[in-house]
Amino acid sequence: MRWRIELTFKRLKSLIGLRSPPAKDPRIARPWILAHFLIALVTEPLSQELGVSPP
Repeated sequence: MRWRIELTFKRLKSLIGLRSPPAKDPRIARPWILAHFLIALVTEPLSQELGVSPP
């Protein structure tokens, strides 16, 4: 199960281009991370429906 979760995160990171946050300050980093996860939640079902996969 853990391996499946790690693969899912790796796929999402590739899909939305998730890298390290642009700042170390938690007040800046947290909204940045949450915004990227929101993008992932929106795009994941669409990518599965369209058969799109990141390289």
